[in-house]
Amino acid sequence: MLLSTNDDLSRRRSVGLPAVKHLPFILFETGFALNRIILDACHRHGFEPNIVARSNQIDFIVELAAAGLGAAFSLPGMIAEQRKLPSVSRVLLVEPDTDWHIAMVWRRGAYLSQAARAWLDLVSKTCGKPMKR
Repeated sequence: MLLSTNDDLSRRRSVGLPAVKHLPFILFETGFALNRIILDACHRHGFEPNIVARSNQIDFIVELAAAGLGAAFSLPGMIAEQRKLPSVSRVLLVEPDTDWHIAMVWRRGAYLSQAARAWLDLVSKTCGKPMKR
């Protein structure tokens, strides 16, 4: 989760959803899987979040959080880490059943373009896990 450094919670290493339910939420567009995970967790805690913005533009979401317009959710750690701004703090959301796992799947032995191989190499280095080809 990303918060403006002006928010008191931005100085914490981690928070649960009850601590941020009073904040406006900034999410990706409705089709993103992470939104459902966040919204389901909010409902388990008995509240409907105040969603003030949705976008599919990561940089825009980060800028909204930097401007103090709300807490940006649904940003995987790898993406948030690449978009550091001095006015944004990354705070770990500690919430059961909100982990998001991504899989990269391709047909074994199938042709992979140079671009696909480069993408797999980048993901492998970033995640620290070798990809089986």
